[in-house]
Amino acid sequence: EFHTVRVEDGMAVPAYKESGAITSMAHADGYIEIPANVDLVEKGERVRVILF
Repeated sequence: EFHTVRVEDGMAVPAYKESGAITSMAHADGYIEIPANVDLVEKGERVRVILF
């Protein structure tokens, strides 16, 4: 899965309000990829952010 994110104070924060909303892309700084075998990313967990 791919999720758009904003970067705030060095942390990746979800940029979406609803699935597929084009405005989430406009407000995003980049995205993260969540592997298929991962069900949940915990707050504070390290993720790789790919910036636009």
